[in-house]
Amino acid sequence: MDRKFVFSRIEKNIAIVEMSNEKKKNALSYDLLFELKNTLEEIEENDKIRTLILSGKGDSFCSGMDVEWLLKEDSIGMRKANRWIQGVFSYLEHYKKPIIAALNGMTLGAGLMLALDCDLRIASDNALLGLPEIKIGIPLFLGGTKILQHYLGIGKIKELSFLGNLIDAHKGMELGLINKVTNKKELMEESIRLAHEISLLSPIALEMLKGSLNASYEMSEKALLGYELDSLGFYWGTEDRKEGFRSFLEKRKPNFKGI
Repeated sequence: MDRKFVFSRIEKNIAIVEMSNEKKKNALSYDLLFELKNTLEEIEENDKIRTLILSGKGDSFCSGMDVEWLLKEDSIGMRKANRWIQGVFSYLEHYKKPIIAALNGMTLGAGLMLALDCDLRIASDNALLGLPEIKIGIPLFLGGTKILQHYLGIGKIKELSFLGNLIDAHKGMELGLINKVTNKKELMEESIRLAHEISLLSPIALEMLKGSLNASYEMSEKALLGYELDSLGFYWGTEDRKEGFRSFLEKRKPNFKGI
């Protein structure tokens, strides 16, 4: 399909996906989210791709929701739109492959939620994070209240969402929202370096690990232990597990093939 707002390229076994609507600082419109989900689905089915980097073109990662789109909806339309957007965000959160968000400039509101649904976040030192929606009378939605509790205590969530003030990348790293801060010129280089490091690991083991971590927020301890046992039982019969053990005993680096 022809795309206007989301573009991707492949570097070895890494997919680099770029949201591209500089005029609106990559605000999330229906078209952009639709293209993003389709792009992610195509990448997910490609077994040669091990890791994904999500970025935004220009001076912003994502400035939040496209307000012009939302203003067109009445209460019923907004409810339907919100349910669909929640589905896109949930798909991203439970994506099989590891996703690194490369954050440059504004990462606000729904843009911050999008970044937090990724697995790791590398930010340039000019990145600004925040939840400014309340300043135009919009409460936190899109599951933000739940997502943020994966990272922050309720007091800090209320501070950020009640006041709508922005924080820089270093403060974001201090709070646990950001994994690493680099300068703008090295942002993509550092993201690719990390993606390459992850891509050398077993994709089956990573998928299972990610699934267990996500499930830990949703399952009881008993159910989670059962989930882990089932995953381990499957993994034990894979070639990746055998290769991992062989490489350890032979004192060499493993060559995982995802089988």
